[in-house]
Amino acid sequence: MIICGKYEGGKTHLLNTVFNMASENNMVVSYLSLNKETPIDKLYMLYPKLMVNTYLPRRLQPGFMQVFDTMTAGSRLASEMMAYVAGHLETDKLYYLLRACLKTEDAEEKFKLLADLEGDSVEELQYQVYVVNSARYQLARTILGKLRAGIIMK
Repeated sequence: MIICGKYEGGKTHLLNTVFNMASENNMVVSYLSLNKETPIDKLYMLYPKLMVNTYLPRRLQPGFMQVFDTMTAGSRLASEMMAYVAGHLETDKLYYLLRACLKTEDAEEKFKLLADLEGDSVEELQYQVYVVNSARYQLARTILGKLRAGIIMK
């Protein structure tokens, strides 16, 4: 849904109401403001921001990576996700990405696969970061951001 209107016209209030209603009905909701840094016509810029601003049902914080930290290859959730992406999407990329992520035991490989899922190209990841749990994953994302910004940390 895209809402356009004058300044102080109630756009944000309307969108917050829709967001809350969707959340109360256990829907996945993304909340994103479109601007120069997030133009709607440049999917490569829009997708990563959309992923980090996605709220899962019954979650107060955005993001879905915490689900992957606890999901195992044989779990019901993994099976449902794999069946959905195999049958409902136009491309196979997400299917193979999820399958590889669920099957790998290598922390570095899993980090790269999850980064790809978030919208970071695997080719862009030039630094080796080992991730063991979600707290370290968040730390690794922060460090990677600083490395990309040119602030080299040892």
